[in-house]
Order: sequence, then structure tokens, then C-alpha cells
Amino acid sequence: MILFLSLVSSGAIAAAAEPPPRIEPQVTAGAEHSVFLRADGILWIWGQNKDGQLGDNTEASKAVPSAIVSLERWAQIAAGANHAVALKRDGSLWSWGDNGSGQLGDGSREKHIKPILIGADFTWTKLASGGAGTMALKRDGSLWAWGNNGWGQLGDGTKLDRIRPQQIGLDKDWADVVTGSESSAALKKNGTLWSWGGNFYGQLGDGTTQSRLAPARVGLNTNWTTLAAGGAHLLALRRDGSLWAWGNNEFGQIGDYSLINRLQPRRVSTETNWVAIAAGENHSLAVKRDGSLWAWGANSASQLGLGTTEKYLMPTRVGADTDWKSVAGGGAHSVALKKDGTVWAWGRNRAGQTGGGIGGSKRVPTLVVFTDE
Repeated sequence: MILFLSLVSSGAIAAAAEPPPRIEPQVTAGAEHSVFLRADGILWIWGQNKDGQLGDNTEASKAVPSAIVSLERWAQIAAGANHAVALKRDGSLWSWGDNGSGQLGDGSREKHIKPILIGADFTWTKLASGGAGTMALKRDGSLWAWGNNGWGQLGDGTKLDRIRPQQIGLDKDWADVVTGSESSAALKKNGTLWSWGGNFYGQLGDGTTQSRLAPARVGLNTNWTTLAAGGAHLLALRRDGSLWAWGNNEFGQIGDYSLINRLQPRRVSTETNWVAIAAGENHSLAVKRDGSLWAWGANSASQLGLGTTEKYLMPTRVGADTDWKSVAGGGAHSVALKKDGTVWAWGRNRAGQTGGGIGGSKRVPTLVVFTDE
């Protein structure tokens, strides 16, 4: 258990003219590392660090959260498999970790073990990372991508890796974007759904298994609001609070009580009270309006938090708590944020990604971070 306020010196607190503006706390997860962006803008990261993905200027894995730079103020974070990208409050873009496919966007393939500034643009507004690729939106609504492009997941019409941010098309009405290991999806401001990249499991949602190298619209609906990308499956919410999924279903991660890959968006349940979603490599997570947490799919490392190692083919409630706020899925672990600001994790802990030592697995949600902030 960590009390964050004890990690900042009293001198630093006294020197501040006024407290920094609060941001919306966030959790995210990579293959074997976890990230918590606290309301005061300080980033705390733990887990695997062999590629510098913790950004703390070392390559030593850590089983407890540590601030990469304790007084830096961040506004948004996204974790790829072994890298991370973040925005500061001034709209600048930073990245660190593995860079073998150019996913850091600095024009090289050299890994960086601490945050580096990418370019001189201060208009970035939204980030997404998955596998070894990165996607981002700018203030003008334009879509950008860089990193691994072996399946066309960058959407630039090629299969060439990009080592610097590359604008995707000319449209400037993008509202959200997510990316998985082989494919990407995005929403436009009019609520339409678009996808591109590898489609071996139907993860593009267009009814086929044909890959695409550029964004193409999926269906006719204009009421999509939220996306989440796993390794090769996607989750989505519609404006009415309904939950949908498609793509790889080998482990039941679609949640329709089958193991059949779904080539088009398929409704997961009849309920319309879903408010938050997340996808790990082969598992899925969601929060309902009542604050309850649900999970389904692969579970060999207890990444569903249900106390077992059996896969579940439909959304299954995790515990009895009703104060969950958001959740994130990693390779085989999960991280979640409660309404009181505490962070919990469960699943594989091989590199310390669920906190409290290295090795084994946490079968149920376990407290990682306590903050009275």
C-alpha cells in the first residue's frame, strides 16, 4: 500500500503557488506494465521495464508504483505492449520505451528509457497505443499514426512502418481512435464507425476476413460512442448504453456465450446500462452504471478477477463492489480505478504488473495504490 502524498517533499509543496488543476484520473495497461495517471497529473508506473517502458530512466522492473518524474504534470496516457505515449497539459506529445517499429515517433528505432518530446506540435488531444503502434488525434480533428504497420493498421494505404507521425487521409472530423495488435478502429464526430488493418478474425467488423489498408466505414449506424481494442477483438458502446463486440472469440472474449469469431458487431447483452469498457489481449472488461465490474474471456492467469483460471463466455460480475469507475486490460492482467481514487490490479504478475512483489498471479482485485488525494 502506498500513500502518495508522502512521496512529495514538504518543500516542493510549499514552493507551489497554488495546486495544479485536477484532471480525470486514468489507468491503462501494456503487455506487462501498468500506469496510473493521478488527478494531480503525476504518472505512476509499475511492472516490466526491460525496454524502458516505465520511463524512469532505468531498465529495472518494479513491483510497486513509482513516479517517472514526480513533479511533471501530465494530462493523458496510453500504453502499447512495451511502450507508452503521453500528453502534457500544453498539448505536447511525449513517448518512451520500445521503439523497434518506430512506435515512439522520434524518427528512429532506438528505445528510450525516459520521456522524450516528439516534434514541436502542441495541438495533440487524444492518444491510443496497441502492440507496437500508436495513433493520435489533433485539435483540428485530424488522425495521425506511426509504428508497426505490418497489417496496414496505420491506415495510410501501405504496410510500411512509420517512424514519425503520419497523417491518415485528409478528414478532420475524427472523435476517437483505438488500436490493437493488428488493426485499428475510430469514430467520427457524427457517430459513425470506421476500421482498417488486419482482419483475420473479423476484427474490422465488416462481415469479411479481408484486410484493409485505409479507413472504411462499418455499417450504417451513427450512434457509436466508445471503443476498446484487444489483441484481435473490439468492444463498443452505443449511445443507448448497449454493449457490442466482434472479432476473435477463441477464448469467449466476445461474450456471446460462444467460441465463434464474429465478423460484425454483435450485441453482448440485452442491458443498456454499460458505461465503460476495456479489452486485454484476449479478455474483456466493463463497468455498469451502478458501479459494478464485469469480465469475460481468457482467464488462464486470473485476469478476469473471478478467483478462478477458467475462461468465461459471457459477462460475469467481479465481486460485489459498486464503486468501480474505469478499467484497463493488459496482456494477461487487468487494472481498475475506483471512485475513491484507489487503484486495483489482478492477473499475471510475472513482472510485478499487478503490484506487491514479482511472480505468480493475483486471482481477485488487489489494492495497489491508495491515495487520500
